[in-house]
Amino acid sequence: MADDTEKKYIHAFSCTRKAGSQGLAKLAAHFPSLKEAWSAPAPALARAGLTAENAQMVADARRSIDADALWEKFSASGIALVTRQEEAYPKLLRNIIDAPYALYVRGTLPRENEKLIAIVGTRRPTAFCKEAARYLARELARAGFSIVSGMAIGLDAVAIASGIEEGGRAYGVLGCGVDVPYPAQNQPLARRVVEHGALISEFAPGVEGELFHFPMRNRIIAGMTLG
Repeated sequence: MADDTEKKYIHAFSCTRKAGSQGLAKLAAHFPSLKEAWSAPAPALARAGLTAENAQMVADARRSIDADALWEKFSASGIALVTRQEEAYPKLLRNIIDAPYALYVRGTLPRENEKLIAIVGTRRPTAFCKEAARYLARELARAGFSIVSGMAIGLDAVAIASGIEEGGRAYGVLGCGVDVPYPAQNQPLARRVVEHGALISEFAPGVEGELFHFPMRNRIIAGMTLG
């Protein structure tokens, strides 16, 4: 289990946005601690396995990052940082290729024996599609499944809301920070998800959603669910 010092530097590296899950794993394997990696020059980061370009970008980005102040602010945010080595980390997700090195969480992660199912779909559903998603989510919730989706407008939101309304748990996996109000119209639903499950992201708080984030988000949805 990572202690707070190690988590501080996981968070700091995440805020550079240039290390990534694989990069963090390589740095953790190469250096005695991520604290040492944080102060290592760019050539040493490259020897650990980062590309030369990313190593230099990490070195450049950290000049404007005070890891201690950043961690102090994060610690007061109410957001949890759960590493791949911790028991709370979703068991199935740990086994996928390029599993996130750590997850940012608002709410409570699934229990070890919790059955998770993903329902995702178009942002512009027909009335029939909406009713189909509601039916599937309700019946799955009644059968003891928790609903996982991407919190996008459209079918993602319909499925999560329907699962919660049926008394089930729900998990929204985001392509942005868990504190970022995106999409804005889903914020009331996001608050309900935090009460009945969790918002989850591999992106640090404050990171806005970008197009390339959503395929990355999708691997988490698929990786933590049974189907």
